[in-house]
Amino acid sequence: MFRFFLNDFSTRTQGLDLLWSYAAGPTTLTAAWNHTVTDVGDLRTSVIDEFRVQTLEQGLPGTRWNVSARYDPGPWSLLGRVHWYGSYWDSEDGRNAHALGHYPTPWSYPAYSGKALADVELSIPLRSDATLAVGVQNLLNQYPDVNPFAADTVGNRYGQFSPFGFNGSYYYGRLTYRWGL
Repeated sequence: MFRFFLNDFSTRTQGLDLLWSYAAGPTTLTAAWNHTVTDVGDLRTSVIDEFRVQTLEQGLPGTRWNVSARYDPGPWSLLGRVHWYGSYWDSEDGRNAHALGHYPTPWSYPAYSGKALADVELSIPLRSDATLAVGVQNLLNQYPDVNPFAADTVGNRYGQFSPFGFNGSYYYGRLTYRWGL
């Protein structure tokens, strides 16, 4: 068996990250914003086709932001957060829609729209070395856009490459124990 790797193309990823934080008494506000662009260039091989180029350039959201607020008056604390994930392209759904004859090329399949999600968490101390947290991620039970060709292909109702998953809300409890500090 032989294995080899091709290096017949280049990618260039550029972006901008902005972070802001402000604390006043028991309240901390934080905001983060990111914009990233990936370009495939210097393509010198037929092994990497337009489908793979589209996957590399559009498979992840170009823009994402997050705003959070923590209220920590002691001994308990409350965290609220809102995330935004920009639009993204799902390569498998594009390939499947093309195979069904709905799009002339897989990369002409449209991108899924961006979505906002909200999270909440309450933390309370049980002892000086143990904390209990309960919370919910995706509080509003947000789902990605529905894959319009799911019934005709592999059956994935939502694109499998959603940057925020496709299972809706997630409730949790977490026990944290600290020792030796």
